[in-house]
Amino acid sequence: MNRKRCTIGMLIDWVVNPYQELIFRGVKDFAETNDVNLICFEGGSIKSPRPYEAHRNILYKMVSKERLDGLIILAATISRFVSYPEMKVFCDQFKPLPIVSLSYLMEGIHSIILDNQAGMSRLMEHLIEQHEFRSFGFIKGTEGNQDSDERYDVFLKSLSRFNIPLDQSLVFSGDFTIHSGIQAISKIVDNKLPLPEVLVAANDNMAIGVIEECNSRGIQIPEKLAVTGFDNIYLARYCSSPLTTVIQPIYEQGKMAGETLLRIINGQEVPLKQYLPTKVIIRHSCGDLFSHTHEHRFKNQLHEQEKNVLPYFLESMIPSIKRVLEELKSDVVLLDAELILKGIIEDFFNALYEKNDFIHLFHSTLFEISSCGGDVYILQEFIADLKTQSLLLFTEAAIVEKINDFCFKALFLIGEHAMAYEKHKQNDLIVESQALNMLREEFHVTVDIVKQNNALETWLPKLGIKCFFLSIFNRNSKGKKAILLHAYSTEEPLDNKVTTPFLSKELIPWPDFPLNRRFTFFVESLKEFGFILFEVGEEEGRVYSLLRDIISSALQGALLYKQVQDQRNDLALHLAKLRKSMGGFVQTMARTVETRDPYTAGHQRRVSELARNIAQELNLDPDKIEAIRMAGIIHDLGKIYVPAEILNRPGRLDAIEFSLIKRHPEVAYNILKNIEFPWPLADIVYQHHERLDGSGYPNGLRGDEINIEARILTVSDVVEAMASHRPYRESLGIDAALSEIDKYKNIYYDPAVVDACIRLFRKKGFTF
Repeated sequence: MNRKRCTIGMLIDWVVNPYQELIFRGVKDFAETNDVNLICFEGGSIKSPRPYEAHRNILYKMVSKERLDGLIILAATISRFVSYPEMKVFCDQFKPLPIVSLSYLMEGIHSIILDNQAGMSRLMEHLIEQHEFRSFGFIKGTEGNQDSDERYDVFLKSLSRFNIPLDQSLVFSGDFTIHSGIQAISKIVDNKLPLPEVLVAANDNMAIGVIEECNSRGIQIPEKLAVTGFDNIYLARYCSSPLTTVIQPIYEQGKMAGETLLRIINGQEVPLKQYLPTKVIIRHSCGDLFSHTHEHRFKNQLHEQEKNVLPYFLESMIPSIKRVLEELKSDVVLLDAELILKGIIEDFFNALYEKNDFIHLFHSTLFEISSCGGDVYILQEFIADLKTQSLLLFTEAAIVEKINDFCFKALFLIGEHAMAYEKHKQNDLIVESQALNMLREEFHVTVDIVKQNNALETWLPKLGIKCFFLSIFNRNSKGKKAILLHAYSTEEPLDNKVTTPFLSKELIPWPDFPLNRRFTFFVESLKEFGFILFEVGEEEGRVYSLLRDIISSALQGALLYKQVQDQRNDLALHLAKLRKSMGGFVQTMARTVETRDPYTAGHQRRVSELARNIAQELNLDPDKIEAIRMAGIIHDLGKIYVPAEILNRPGRLDAIEFSLIKRHPEVAYNILKNIEFPWPLADIVYQHHERLDGSGYPNGLRGDEINIEARILTVSDVVEAMASHRPYRESLGIDAALSEIDKYKNIYYDPAVVDACIRLFRKKGFTF
């Protein structure tokens, strides 16, 4: 290896999770800025009980003191299933390499810790003092996890300080996953436990699981149950009730880890413990954003000084300004963010007196924020606060009409900006999915390893991967030795004729990496038979995990085939294993086109499954069946531009709000129409709200003007929607859904499709 440039290693369990991905991004950006090589081993949690994760632990045995100058360990998540002594033994095996531990305090090892106590304490004070909650529940993280234990300890001390009793039946064990939150609500409802006023989760994933399960069971957040989390991951903003949580400087923690490790390597003095601050971010899931005391004081001041209301108007928006500033800081450094927000308020105020064009100015502001990397979605709640506070201030009918008009148009603009961004991201995702799918197809149709290697050379560069090294373990070496199967770089010629086994911990069969530049590599396990190094580009971490699954499945099949090519009697068995592996990958690929909202994603998956079964019942050709399945997965794509408060509002929508929702087929069509799918997905999605009698939307098509794929999707969508819980109502049940489509067949719905759907449920036992 070229020792002139420092090379650091990183051990991480999963990079697809938002928390871990932010940590990795911080370390990666540090390495790029400081001309440091980075090799990241995605080896799963130690001693994981999950087989699909446990086999990746072998990567940790490939950490080489000769290859690396230092090591960053994301100990907080890697240690999920082990005790502190076991984790200490694990880390000590890498000495004398300099080590930095993240979010896990270990004796004798440099550790960067987030200040859990301060953040959790301030969160509890907000819940108790501002909202006056007196009934609490708690969802713990993995048993023995330092972060989880510390957060629970502060929770208990806060209750004790305010003399609030705790019902132990409302304390639930978890493992930091969304499923733990779902389980907690299920236990409360199924065991008829008392519903607390607020449920505090030890991290955001579990809190999001609570919100998702509450939505499915008709429990309104925060009206019936307030929910809080910890971490401020990306999804915390976009769940159906934006999540009150504690902001951790996760990205900054990754950068600090790199800086600390480099200082240690260079012989500089570094404290063994370094702490980063945490802050509370208040969103909708815990209840009102403003206290009644503040509103009352504001009204009194306004009454006393009616002639100078702008200062009080600005003061009333201070909590909202602070909240947005905190969120922007977690995304991007925006030097004039406070001035921009106050400018929005002043522009809005002046526009009420027709001194400017607020919408034009706001449009420019959105461009300013997004051009700096800010998330314009953050402004949704800000505009809602602006409306709330201005309606407290003004009662004149003409002014009230302007307030409503400005706020509606502003939210629509935010939706358009966000939609444009999501369209760009969705297009990137589809292009990525197509490249992955083509790679899978080429792997699937051949068990020739040479052809598979050629496919890798063709498709990996299209995913931004400039270089890779693929190796398989030498037989009977128990993973200690490997043979290079293929190496490729778009920039340097690499030798693929090396056939001599090498030590797996060396990663490649040469003493130095044959790259004359700085690099960042992911090391991924190929199940039990090998590993691959991907040079990291601009793609998100999930790409490397998906590639790992594709290559593992296909290469495993190829190796099996090669192994048994002279054993014809066993060939069918091994090909069946290969097909099973491919089926698993198809499910993985389907998830890449799901929307971010877990509720919508579940609806789309169920609609897709029912639509596929109806198409099969009607004996449509396989290509049409696949088109229907794919369209079902993304049929509600257009709802990304609809504000969350409209989508999840309990009760009826007004005409303007409903017209906004009715645009979603057109929005989806405009996103999909320019993408060259092998199926007419854009047209199918565009027509899925049309009706046979012409009463549907957006174009009022009739009869055969609506394609058969859309007619099937329409019936599937109606049945699933009626049979499922919604934020605004309980499930109506499958019988009501089937009666509905039967009542209106040949009016709204295709009779053949309706009959096929009813047969599936009533005679063939189909269930969601």
